[in-house]
Amino acid sequence: MTAIMVQVTNYQTKKASLVQELSNHNSSGPASTATQLKKKIAEYDSNIALLQQKYDETTKRAETAFERTQDLPFLRRARAIRWQLTLSATSYGMLASFLSSKEAFLPMSTLLQTKCEIHVERRDPLPYTPSCILDDGKDRDK
Repeated sequence: MTAIMVQVTNYQTKKASLVQELSNHNSSGPASTATQLKKKIAEYDSNIALLQQKYDETTKRAETAFERTQDLPFLRRARAIRWQLTLSATSYGMLASFLSSKEAFLPMSTLLQTKCEIHVERRDPLPYTPSCILDDGKDRDK
């Protein structure tokens, strides 16, 4: 959203310089140049209006999203936190090849890159035993 406001400020600065040039130009000079300056000012006005509308829509959307998650603090924290993942070099290679194999996984790849901090270690993958397997063993003993 800040980028939009920077663009608006740039257009407003350019417009102000054109208005100044037009006011200096009115006293002397051809009318065609004044017409061109007025067209350029009108173009800057329309661009400023479009960017302002885009900013307002984005702000409204962000406010709506915030209001929806107001009662769900977990979602707010989950959106703000960068998850730390530690993978072995082999696991990371498999994940990277899987995500780059199809364009359909591009959003998932982007999500991982923006929301996760991936640490790659030179080690063998750690064995993972789901807890449900261990729980089944306890139940049979009783």
